[in-house]
Amino acid sequence: MTITRAEPIPTSDDATPPTWLGLDVRRHRWLFPAAGVLTTFVRGAATFTFSLLILPLEREFGWTRAETVTAFSVYAFVVALGLFFGGVFVDRFGPRIPIVLGTLLVAVAHVLLSRMSSTLELILGFGVTLALGVALSSAAATFVLAARWYPMPTERGLAIGVSVMGIGFGGLVAVPLWQYGFEHLGWRGTVLLTGGVYVLILMFVGSVARFPNQEVDQPPKAGDFNLQEAILTRRFWTIVLMLFLTLIGGMMIISQVFPMFSEAVESPGALTATIAATGIIVQAICNSLARPLGGWISGVLGLRTAQVLCGTSMATGLLILANASPESFGAASFGLVPLIGIGLVGLGLGGSVSLAAVCTAASFGTSYFARTYGLVMLLGSGSAGFLGPWIGALLRQRTGDYDVALYLGAGLALLCLVLGLLMLPAKGEERLEGEW
Repeated sequence: MTITRAEPIPTSDDATPPTWLGLDVRRHRWLFPAAGVLTTFVRGAATFTFSLLILPLEREFGWTRAETVTAFSVYAFVVALGLFFGGVFVDRFGPRIPIVLGTLLVAVAHVLLSRMSSTLELILGFGVTLALGVALSSAAATFVLAARWYPMPTERGLAIGVSVMGIGFGGLVAVPLWQYGFEHLGWRGTVLLTGGVYVLILMFVGSVARFPNQEVDQPPKAGDFNLQEAILTRRFWTIVLMLFLTLIGGMMIISQVFPMFSEAVESPGALTATIAATGIIVQAICNSLARPLGGWISGVLGLRTAQVLCGTSMATGLLILANASPESFGAASFGLVPLIGIGLVGLGLGGSVSLAAVCTAASFGTSYFARTYGLVMLLGSGSAGFLGPWIGALLRQRTGDYDVALYLGAGLALLCLVLGLLMLPAKGEERLEGEW
């Protein structure tokens, strides 16, 4: 079908240059990807540390694995939902109000979590309140800022990737600190102190975030697709499906990597716990590095090649984990084989999220990027995040291990690889024009 759109309204370009602490931010555009790094640092820390809570909560309250992990499934879906509605809000009113609301929700969430005693309170505190807080902040200070401040396609992919690489660093820093905090403050005290740190970080981000020329609800650029136009294209649904197929296995791993490693040997000891925590850190590092790397590869080799690499990495990592022997998780081997597998999963997951953003901006333009990419995340990442952890926990409960779930995730990642080869455009042909 042929899509027609209205001509953009002419605008003046003589607005006062925006500044931050006396700096002309047009000359210091790096501030905006840096703000994204800090925002996704908070989101990543919140995401990766959930795995550390599973065993203490199950021991204290007697919850089953499926009951505990349900909170993470809700969290993943609500984050995606918040990214969509936050994106619509940011496109129209700018980034600062969503960051303020997100900061308040993050503070409330940690107070609630530090006092919880039921699965319902865990779901409401972590799965809903904290998820909305980090989603609103992320919608305002990551992809959309990078895309608007770096409009050139040669720069945009890397800028978007850098803006979200904080997710992995959040896990890298927070996991060992949480282990230390559990020993000295208990899990409740650790959760409460963490909330205070997150609030300070997000307050700083809120002082930086703004659009070029401080414009909001900008007139669309010529040729950009609005949300209604984008969802009528096959490209939109291809991006959504590939994101879902790649992420479902990765989200299962993120939510349960610590108990997965800890339970892989018959007699887990201190070294096994260390290896389990290392698994979270390795995945976090690889997840983080893959985001700018995926954006850079897409600019050099094209989206098709980059997506094939992500699917291959995810499938290979999950297959390694499924075939790793119990001994490979233990002290003798220092968990080397499963750590390689978990690292490949992190590379596939981080690269896929970055590529979905790059492909959305390249295909549909940046005028309505926040809401369009928000819907991609809701449909692709949200559904994968909701189903992946729950399916993994349920299959582990039924079969006694994670092997079936890992093979399922690997198969879906391979399907995504094939879909990318067949459906994504060659390098230089990413931009949609009328009919696709």
